[in-house]
Amino acid sequence: MLRKGKTEVPRVAEIVREAGMTNQAFYRHFRGRDDLVVATYEQGLLTLHSYLEHRVLKCSNVKDRMRAWIDGVMAQIEDPRLSELSAVILWNVGQVARDKSEIEPVGYARILELLGAILSEAGLPDPDRTAVFVQTLVMGMTTRYHEGGVVPSDDDRDHLLRFCLGGIGVS
Repeated sequence: MLRKGKTEVPRVAEIVREAGMTNQAFYRHFRGRDDLVVATYEQGLLTLHSYLEHRVLKCSNVKDRMRAWIDGVMAQIEDPRLSELSAVILWNVGQVARDKSEIEPVGYARILELLGAILSEAGLPDPDRTAVFVQTLVMGMTTRYHEGGVVPSDDDRDHLLRFCLGGIGVS
């Protein structure tokens, strides 16, 4: 996918050749190219979830946990290699009809559940709905920075954290 960039979806033959496997081995695991693209995306989200969970569990209060979660989400666009990989995968996922894939979309839900747990442990009313609002804002800002080719400054991240904490009623 990286070689094709954001201009052309790779063919199964190219994927198989690059992976050094046979068509038979490929189709044993995936129905087609689209399932591979979605699986790659989901694996990335699950990796992000593990990373966020590791960061969050090192913190003891809601403010530090929120900072760890927000900074962890933003970190995916601060590393140029990871940022480019994310852009290519997201572009390829955009070419796939998600309802045609058998890959279970669990990555986003796990990231949201982690945020919901942070808010629940802080005693916030309706933590699940609040988590959706916070996640939508943080992921949206991450996308905005990413698409603009801008790395958020420390001041940007601090402002986003203050805004989110204010929104959930934590000072």
